[in-house]
Amino acid sequence: MTEAGKGGRALVVGLGVAGIATALRLCQAGWEPVVVERAPARRSGGYLLTRYERAPDALFDSVQQVKMPRWHRGRVVLIGDSAWCVTLYAGMGASSGLAGGELLGTMLQRHPGDVPGALRAWETRMRPFIHLQQDSALPGRRIFTPHDRKEHLLRAGMMRMMRMPGVGRAMGRRMFDNKDMRAKNIDVAAP
Repeated sequence: MTEAGKGGRALVVGLGVAGIATALRLCQAGWEPVVVERAPARRSGGYLLTRYERAPDALFDSVQQVKMPRWHRGRVVLIGDSAWCVTLYAGMGASSGLAGGELLGTMLQRHPGDVPGALRAWETRMRPFIHLQQDSALPGRRIFTPHDRKEHLLRAGMMRMMRMPGVGRAMGRRMFDNKDMRAKNIDVAAP
């Protein structure tokens, strides 16, 4: 990121959710983003999904979570999966990418002429939110991909109980009224 005029110029690499959100928010904040996409075409269903559909076979191996000590260094900023991939188990990848781009624009507006200060404020506010999302991923993993027979039976039993009158509604309230679900409703980018 370099300062130029009212805002500055920023190179945004990738047309994923976080890249598009960041570019739009930087425009609103008076910056001039240049967006570069490495995939052969603009994403609609996703470059990898298109390639997957044409593949003769497929192997899915593991899901990893990115935990980095810093998301910015000098003028380089990582946002979304490149910085904090919360995994599909947390169910917050797109939302956290959007929030990261929105909050970055807000912090650049609040710290005019002070990009390092804006980046420190952005990371200070974003990091606790991301930690909550990453911590919620493990319980979600048990629902998406049970790793042994016990977890598989537990999930199957829970799904059967969810279909029972009265029981399902009570279980739904219990499942959706907990710390992890409340953390998903935090608007980290709100003023």
